[in-house]
Formats: sequence, structure tokens, C-alpha cells
Amino acid sequence: MINNFKIWETIKVGTYKNADELYKAVLELTRHENEMMKSIFRIQGESIIDLEKEINLINVSVEELGFLNGAIYGDILVKAKELGLELCPLEVGPHLYLQYRDQPEGDELRIAMEPVWYFFNPSAGCGWVTFTVAGFCVPGWVCYGVYCSSRCRDDDFIEANVRFVFVGKG
Repeated sequence: MINNFKIWETIKVGTYKNADELYKAVLELTRHENEMMKSIFRIQGESIIDLEKEINLINVSVEELGFLNGAIYGDILVKAKELGLELCPLEVGPHLYLQYRDQPEGDELRIAMEPVWYFFNPSAGCGWVTFTVAGFCVPGWVCYGVYCSSRCRDDDFIEANVRFVFVGKG
């Protein structure tokens, strides 16, 4: 237990030398090129943890954080911090995807992290993104995806049943 939250999963990070290796491991499993994720790692690659260590993860819904009717993203993050939870490093999403192979069909887990600014392309513009680990594959859709700004800005509303993954420090 960490601050009244049960450790849900413990994953190992730092098992890849750099962001390119981590991306290639995800690509090998999904077999679907994800230019957005590739670009995020190219931009953020220097912040990848390069020392092996284990991270305890907490899987909690917005409702379990005390927001029975949902809440805005910024309030969710503040409440989680008050309860002793921390934001995930960038690579938790990909590592969780690689290590959580028995994820139930239809399950979606939002990674609680600082949004990353991503420049899509000149015609589509840019936006903030976070990772979501999804337990499904639909033809033409990526099994592991990133969500864009409409769901990760401080004032974006998140429904009570949405589940987040935080780091639990104890």
C-alpha cells in the first residue's frame, strides 16, 4: 500500500539505451507505425530514464480520487498530488504497454503525465498530448496511442469512470 492506494503494477524502466530503441520495441509489438509517438520520443528523447529501476504504479479512477461526477484535468492532478501520487515519467506509457500484456479487451488507461507539446504538421497544427495504453486493436487504429489536447489541458473535463495511472511513492 502507498498512501492508502494499492500498488497495481510494478514496471521496469531504463531497459532501453535511448528513445529510438524504446520506440522500436513498441513498433515491433504493435506492427503499426506511429509517427506521433516517434516524433515525441525524438523531441523528448534526452529525458528518457537510462538507468534500470522499478516504478510502482497506481491505477485509480477519477471517482476514486473523490470526484463523483468527474473533474477537470488540472484538479485531478492536484488532488492526486495531495494524496501522495506523482506524475509518470514520459516512458511509463510505452514501458507499461510492453510489460502489461494481459490487459483486458476494451480497457483504457490514461497515463498521468505532463502533456508534451507536439507539432503535427503545417496543415493540422500542433497540440498537447499524453499517452494512453489501450487493451484493444481496431483495424486502422493503433493498439497503443496518444491522446491530443482535447483531453489533457488543465481545463479539460474528464468523466468519473476514466482510469489514470500514477506513480506511487512510498
